[in-house]
Amino acid sequence: MVGKLLSVINISKIYKLINNMDSNNKLTLGDTILTIILKNNNIFGEIQKIVNYKSQIYIYIKNSYIHKLAISSINITQLPMLVKPRDPDSEDNYAPYLKSEISHIYNSLIL
Repeated sequence: MVGKLLSVINISKIYKLINNMDSNNKLTLGDTILTIILKNNNIFGEIQKIVNYKSQIYIYIKNSYIHKLAISSINITQLPMLVKPRDPDSEDNYAPYLKSEISHIYNSLIL
């Protein structure tokens, strides 16, 4: 898809077009691109605050993405146990944790 787009639009022409824009048009272009990126994504969030009668927009990384990023950097499949595990049941099924969901690092209980 990107290859097709680049074959239709010459990137050097776009670069020249942007460099020839005045500052207001560059600001409008940047704001439009930022709006496209921020709209309907699950990585970035936006907060608008008013400080000293001036509106300020803060862009941040959402906690859910930070959590997934942190989880992906850990290379173990089960969390360590802090208490003695449960014994196998009468059918010799071994489930040491009280709830099976908490045995894995990435689970719905944390989110």
